[in-house]
Amino acid sequence: MSWENVLIRKHAPIFKAKAPSKKVKKDEEEIKVPNGTVSLKNVLALKAVRTKWNEWVSKCNSLQLADIGVTGRGAEGNGKETLYEHVDYHILPEVQREGQGPRVGAKSILGDITKILDTIDVFHIEQDMEFIVKLLDKLKKIENNPDSNPKSIPFTEPDDRGKWPKAPNLFGHYRTVEYVKRRRAAGKTELDAVPSSWYSNDPKGPQTPPFWQALFASGEGTEIDWGLQSILQEAHEALKEIEVGVWYIDVAGAKMREGLEQINSFTKVMTRILKNPVSYQAHRFNKPEERPFKRITLNIASVIRSFTSEIFPLESISEIQVLKDRINGGGDLPKDLKIGAFQIRSVSATIMRTMLKNMFFKRREIDVNTFNGPYAKGIIISAKDPWSAREAANREQALQKKQEKEAKKKNRVKKSWSEILWGSGF
Repeated sequence: MSWENVLIRKHAPIFKAKAPSKKVKKDEEEIKVPNGTVSLKNVLALKAVRTKWNEWVSKCNSLQLADIGVTGRGAEGNGKETLYEHVDYHILPEVQREGQGPRVGAKSILGDITKILDTIDVFHIEQDMEFIVKLLDKLKKIENNPDSNPKSIPFTEPDDRGKWPKAPNLFGHYRTVEYVKRRRAAGKTELDAVPSSWYSNDPKGPQTPPFWQALFASGEGTEIDWGLQSILQEAHEALKEIEVGVWYIDVAGAKMREGLEQINSFTKVMTRILKNPVSYQAHRFNKPEERPFKRITLNIASVIRSFTSEIFPLESISEIQVLKDRINGGGDLPKDLKIGAFQIRSVSATIMRTMLKNMFFKRREIDVNTFNGPYAKGIIISAKDPWSAREAANREQALQKKQEKEAKKKNRVKKSWSEILWGSGF
């Protein structure tokens, strides 16, 4: 190649100096997955749940047992120091997520809730929702059982005459004014009485002891605004709304190639790429029309660059399933999980050529000989195999011979004039 051509040839841009910054919308969130990244949609509701959950954890951890009228001794405290630990000890120790072994206590359950809400696991989102449903079922049983609902736990207190009734006459929190008075009169060291709103003489009354607030409050709590039940209900609804906007796949192998070939948008996108001059070897030269074979020979590296910048929409449930079946992430994706599109970030030249050959010769979605490209009709996939598009190659070969013949004729004319002018007498 001459220096003039080197200086004036047209190049396809290979690398951008700086990729544009990607703005993630408020209702979107990107998460890492095996071999890629997923852009999630409809996450605003989940973000709101996270805020409530973090506030719940922070508040329950900040409330010492003395703040909720519990000494830490006996059945009420069990040696725990905060309301969070108090809930840990009492709440649903038998509930566990799928695949986990036996538990000791319930602290890991609250930890599981944090994991579910902090980072969505799209491969286990269905199991996470089932786990939340189990927790809600247990909470409902606690709420409906007067022996376990913190607001209806029974106590007995003597009346004004000091007479003890036969049946419980106090419900909710046990540390009343009378209780503290009796204990201190007996020489016991006691905490102060709790607010009167934490107990009443009605098992279904308005009392809201802290333990009840931590489990069942829905905006009316004095210490905890939103309880575990309310947060889990919102979490379940939020998780149901999660969709995948775009699934970004780092590398496409043979298994992914087989799936791509079944996606309708694949052929549409590839057709657009093959219409682009940058996809051909001739694009590197100043005068593509003078480059037979180069005009229709693909520049695979350039095709791959164009291909990996494209986003492929999924047009049906069956296409979504095709993609799901070929994504390996250590679990099965939920059957109802919606995926809007995907992008392949890297693919080898071998895989790309195989996809093109299947499109041209196996499925015959494009006629490799008559495809109307930007420079000429026909496509040659590999420079090493120009006869993969025989008819197109024959046309280019004939054109090349014609050009070579014209060039020789032009050179002979030029030589003859040179001999006339300079050949003799000088």
